[in-house]
Amino acid sequence: MELLSLRLFGDVKLLRGPTQEIGLPRKTQLLLAYLALNAGQHHPRDKIAALLWQDRPEEQARQSLRQCLFTLGKALGDDHPPLILADRNQLSLDSDRVAVDVWRFERHVAADSLENLQQAAALYGGDLLDSLSGPGCAINSTKHWRR
Repeated sequence: MELLSLRLFGDVKLLRGPTQEIGLPRKTQLLLAYLALNAGQHHPRDKIAALLWQDRPEEQARQSLRQCLFTLGKALGDDHPPLILADRNQLSLDSDRVAVDVWRFERHVAADSLENLQQAAALYGGDLLDSLSGPGCAINSTKHWRR
């Protein structure tokens, strides 16, 4: 099974291999970022739909979420297992399918050695979710994202 990379520092990017970027719409990037920064948890679909599409009625937000999941599946290809584990009521990120820079950063910082701190610094590619912040972003503060 192919391991993907998700970069959340600086420009948010989903990568296949070391450099092949998988182009994704902004809301799909936001969905991946939310699930990655809250990994190991199952998230109710209605909560995520309301968070990402707070300006839409509930049913339209849920439809937008379904479309977002479909778009991600198509971008990854039909011959790959899903990156987001989904059932009728909840979603979670398959942490066995993706390496996330923030996760590695946190492990290096927690190890608290000079070598690990240098590796953590090398992973820092800019502010968290920098390319997704700004006007129109449902989440403009990292306080909503932290575990």
